Amino acid sequence: MPFERALSLRDLPLGAHAKVFVGGQPLLLSHLDGQVFAVHDTCLHRGGSLAAGPLQDGVITCPLHFWGFDVRTGVCTQVPSLALKAFPTKIDDGEVYVEI
Repeated sequence: MPFERALSLRDLPLGAHAKVFVGGQPLLLSHLDGQVFAVHDTCLHRGGSLAAGPLQDGVITCPLHFWGFDVRTGVCTQVPSLALKAFPTKIDDGEVYVEI
């Protein structure tokens, strides 16, 4: 599958996260340790947008019922057998691309 542009890296400072739509899908992008990670933005528990929650130590916490997800892998911290879909990313010339 081809990579599609998600946003400019200057719009996602180190330590930040943002909701974007790529290929019609809501994604959560997180900029950690010089890398950008992409997971599906919808919580598996109650369907809320994860982008509205806090990001700490690589874990995004759903603001509805506080389930946490590792943004690097998508794995749920409460129920490790559950995981958000994770998407490959790349940075090219200051732009962030996601493979959908």
